[in-house]
Amino acid sequence: MIYSVDQSRRNSISLRELKTILPSVNFKVNSVKYLKDKFLEIKAAKEELSFEQFHVFYKKIMFEQQKSILDEFKKDSTMFLLGNTDRPDASAVHLHDFQRFLLHEQQESWAQDLNKVRER
Repeated sequence: MIYSVDQSRRNSISLRELKTILPSVNFKVNSVKYLKDKFLEIKAAKEELSFEQFHVFYKKIMFEQQKSILDEFKKDSTMFLLGNTDRPDASAVHLHDFQRFLLHEQQESWAQDLNKVRER
């Protein structure tokens, strides 16, 4: 991803460029302050990330995102089981929990129709 953005060949990505490309990897940026705070956490100089810093940044935000989704499932669904590879059918999410996730977290208006959620 950074290679497609780095048109100037400076081997870095700016805060502004990052804010533009994150939605393409399904990461919604609610505020520039959030990004600036993450830049500070990984000790980025100015508002630029080197490739190595970008790698750390990307792993950090994706892990946080996964953790928040898993926390929601743990809180709202006793049916959600993780990592049961012996019985794949045991790893399940209730239809209504999935619908609620699509509506509230993903803001998918089509998910109001339970039949459409069932098809996916």
